[in-house]
Amino acid sequence: MVKIPSDCPLIDPEVIDRVIGTYLAGQGCWDYVSNLHPPSWPDGNDVEIMSRKALEIAWTEASFPFEREHTTPFLWDQPDRFRIGNVFWDEGPDLSMLVRLTLDWQADYELIR
Repeated sequence: MVKIPSDCPLIDPEVIDRVIGTYLAGQGCWDYVSNLHPPSWPDGNDVEIMSRKALEIAWTEASFPFEREHTTPFLWDQPDRFRIGNVFWDEGPDLSMLVRLTLDWQADYELIR
């Protein structure tokens, strides 16, 4: 198992705060807020926030194995049913396809190390 030191997070805590802040500022206006739909942040800086009600609906109604394993596609695949918000990267160009800050593969570990 690879252990990343806690003083070296891969995700910027300000990204998390920004997405949570958007959700909370909506005062019940959102069922789901992320920075993924459409993506614009570097890969690995993914943040998803959802209401408990939306999560309960997904839990009771999702039927496809992919939806059961990865809860949020059930939500964001139904924009006509759920109120979905997105926080865009506004620091420059879209980095979602150019930068990976995630630990999925041995090459990622080598880069991080």
